[in-house]
Amino acid sequence: MARRNIEKRRIGPVRVIIIIVLIAIIAYCLYQVLPYVLNNLKEKNAFDQISQEYTNVGDNRDENWWYTDVDIDVAGLQSQYPDVIGWIRFDEPEETILIDYPILYSGDDDTYLHRDMDKKSSYPGCIFLEGENNPALTDTSSIIYGHNMRNGTMFGTLKYYQDDGVYDANQYFTIYTKDMAYRYHIFSYFTTGSNSDVYMVGFEPDEIYQNYLTDLVNRSVIDTGIVPTIDQKIVLLSTCKGSGTDYRFVVCGVCEASHAYPAK
Repeated sequence: MARRNIEKRRIGPVRVIIIIVLIAIIAYCLYQVLPYVLNNLKEKNAFDQISQEYTNVGDNRDENWWYTDVDIDVAGLQSQYPDVIGWIRFDEPEETILIDYPILYSGDDDTYLHRDMDKKSSYPGCIFLEGENNPALTDTSSIIYGHNMRNGTMFGTLKYYQDDGVYDANQYFTIYTKDMAYRYHIFSYFTTGSNSDVYMVGFEPDEIYQNYLTDLVNRSVIDTGIVPTIDQKIVLLSTCKGSGTDYRFVVCGVCEASHAYPAK
């Protein structure tokens, strides 16, 4: 009788095969996903370390705090990474919009798409300036790209502008170069195709540029009430809507102020 009970509990060959197949599937999924997760974590830790080493932000929040109370050693960073042209920082990057990164420039749109600051293979890549733009940020319009990472790194939090109330609390960002701090006010954000006309650069401050600015304003999800003029420079922050899609999410900022940086 005891022997029969033991026999009933034996696992049949079909179940063994199913278990083996499931283990193989799990192992394959881990093989595919784990390196991606570990790489993202490694890159996040690397950028956190760079931020701690090269940036210092005080507690002052008066009108001019964005250049008087923010110290970013862009020159020091350039000595280690020559392709760095500046640093983009949203006002409170520890809150909803988690953007606080160096900006790189290679003269093309491929080098830093899936490479880290050492130009080693890395899926998250870097935040980088459009290859056709002037790295001194002197163009009427400049475009900065970053991946829409699921863990919120790079430009992964830009999509939150589509949520109610996020714009009201996150209207500004600043770009710091070796010599200057440029203050941008977000005037438009929207979804568009990867081949959209919004990705044009090289404008002169003329009627064509004004029509382009008007188009950006009209595309916005909400009416921000801000309409740039042809004597103002703009920056477009662009990220993908998700893997496998041909759509992009774009956040547009107009430069409303600049100041010699670092402040003395």
